[in-house]
Amino acid sequence: MFGPPEDADILRQIVTPFADLGVAGVLSNKNRRAGGTDSTSFSQAGLPGIGMAQDPIEYFNDTWHTNLDTYERIIEDDVKKAAMVAAAGLYQLAMRDEMLPRFSKADMPPVPPPTPAPGTLAPAAPTPTPAAKPAEATKPTGMQPIKP
Repeated sequence: MFGPPEDADILRQIVTPFADLGVAGVLSNKNRRAGGTDSTSFSQAGLPGIGMAQDPIEYFNDTWHTNLDTYERIIEDDVKKAAMVAAAGLYQLAMRDEMLPRFSKADMPPVPPPTPAPGTLAPAAPTPTPAAKPAEATKPTGMQPIKP
């Protein structure tokens, strides 16, 4: 979980009752690098972000992100358990009287530099955008102005 350590402590208390479903715990991190999971867009914006890991026994196998990675390979019991934990955890967080603590401006970890593109030595520089030119106003043929 991206955020101050107190955030992980709060979420850890929320998910502890689900230990019998295989919930292993909550880790705190300060990484603001984008990518890997949808939650990193929150951490890159400096907001608490929660990423869920799963048992890798059937996840990072030979079918992961291939044409064989289909719904038939989903372990139904795992998905049901994960949905219960996510729903209950998010509900508990939403019903708190206070928002999750945030990093102060002084303690906010910096956004890391972009990762170099494969096969390059440095991050790709953005291509400058030419200055916008005002478009000439043209009236499409056959269109009538709308009268108020």
